[in-house]
Amino acid sequence: MTKDLLWKRITLETIAIVGAILLAFAVDAWWENRQVQAAEHQFLQALVLDLQETKRRMIDFGLRLRDRQGAIGNALVIFGSSNQGSVIELQNLLWPIGITSTFETNGATLERMIETEEFRSLESPTVQRKLMSVITRIGYFQQSDLRRADFWHNTVASYAIKYAAIYKFVVRQDSNELGYGLPTEATEIDIQPELNAFYSNREFANILFLMLPLNADAGFQLDRVETEIEELLAIIESEYEITI
Repeated sequence: MTKDLLWKRITLETIAIVGAILLAFAVDAWWENRQVQAAEHQFLQALVLDLQETKRRMIDFGLRLRDRQGAIGNALVIFGSSNQGSVIELQNLLWPIGITSTFETNGATLERMIETEEFRSLESPTVQRKLMSVITRIGYFQQSDLRRADFWHNTVASYAIKYAAIYKFVVRQDSNELGYGLPTEATEIDIQPELNAFYSNREFANILFLMLPLNADAGFQLDRVETEIEELLAIIESEYEITI
C-alpha cells in the first residue's frame, strides 16, 4: 500500500468515526427532545383535566351562590316587615343563606404543578404566566367567599343569642355545614312571642342587606376565575396539539 493510499484510508476511517460520533450525539439529542416533548404533553394533558374539573366545580358553586342571593332577597321581604312566619318558614329562609362554603378547587394541585420541572421547561411563557394568574384568581375568590362566610356566621351567631329560644345552631359533622334547628325542649307555642319579635326586627334585616354585596363579590371573583381558565385552555389548544 502506497503512502497516499494509507493516508486516504486513515482519513476515511477518521471521517467515519467522527461521523458515527456525531450521529450518536444527534440521535441522543433527538431522543432527549422526544422525551421532553412527551413529558410536556403529559403535563399539559394533566393540566387541562385539572382546569376542566376546577371549572366544573366553579359552575356548580356559582349556582349555589345565585340560590343564596335569591334566598337573601326572599328573607328581606319577610324580616323587618309586619309579616309573621312560622319557625319552619324561618328555618327554610335562613338555611340556604347560612350554608358554609364547601367549595374546593384544584388550586393545591395547580400550585404543585408550577413547582415541577415540566412547568419550568414549557416552551410557552404565555401558558406559564396564565397558569400563575389562574392560581392567583382562585386565591382571590376563596378569600372573598371566606369573608362572606365569616360575616354571616360571626354576625348572625352573635345576634341570634338575643333570640336563643327560637333556634340553636347545629353543626352537621358529615358536611361541616352550619344549619339551624329548634331546641328539642321548645315548641312553636312557647317561642311564638319571641319569634314575632325576631321577624319584625330591622337590625336583622340590615344584616341580610349587608350580605348582598359580599355574596355578589364572591360571584364576581368566581366569574373572573372561570374567564381565566377558559383563556388558558384556549391558549393551550392553540399552541399545542391538544384537543380540548
